[in-house]
Amino acid sequence: MLSETLTGTALLISEKKIDFLELIDEVATKGGTTEGGVDVLNTMLPEVYKNMFEKMIERQNTRKKKYFFLEIC
Repeated sequence: MLSETLTGTALLISEKKIDFLELIDEVATKGGTTEGGVDVLNTMLPEVYKNMFEKMIERQNTRKKKYFFLEIC
């Protein structure tokens, strides 16, 4: 079901040449399933992205230190 939902979403955005927020306005029913899902995304994604980027920066800095050490040896 997830695969079909994501494929359908991408096709609608591409064919109608609209952005994600416009698509939500078109398909979300007040109090419906899509609105519930979007509410979860709006609540949780900012923290997920924050954690993701912090981890990526941490690993990038670790790799830089590792390769810097190898270059000076």
